[in-house]
Parts: sequence; C-alpha cells; structure tokens
Amino acid sequence: MSYPMKWAQAFAPRTYVLGRRADFMLGIATGCLAFYMNEHNPRTAPAPGESLYEAVGWRVRTWREEWSRTYAERQQRNLERDLAREREASLREEQGK
Repeated sequence: MSYPMKWAQAFAPRTYVLGRRADFMLGIATGCLAFYMNEHNPRTAPAPGESLYEAVGWRVRTWREEWSRTYAERQQRNLERDLAREREASLREEQGK
C-alpha cells in the first residue's frame, strides 16, 4: 500500500467476523473463558492464595477495614466537636443569666 492513502482507501468499509456488535461480545466472552480456564486448569492454576479472586477479596477487606476505622475516627471527632459546642452554649447561658 502506498502512502499517503487515497480517500477511498481510508474510508473503506470494515470487515467483521460475526457483526459489528457480535465481534465485541465474542471478544469479551473469549477473554472471560480464557481467564476461567487459566484459573481452574490444574496445570496452569495459580498457587493457593495467589488467584485473582483471593487478591481482590483481600483488597476489598483492607479497604473496608480502613474505611470503618476512618469512619469511627470521624464519628469520634464529630461527637467531641458536638459535646464541646454544647459545653460552650451552656457556659454562655450561665454567663448570660
């Protein structure tokens, strides 16, 4: 093919195996099947504790623990702030009387 391409060559219709959308779905399905077979085939399976499922589960657990810890810290700070505001308000009331 000589460069630069002619206008008609640049806009030539694309060819598909099954169809415009079916090729996309075939690619996704093939990738999922290949991943499943790689994870579950005895010859190619990862060692126990090293599969993608376990890695994702570990990551989600750590995120949840971190979030719950930071959530508890935020709740504690908010509680302390509210108590301090209530104390200040009661002191102002006492001073005003």
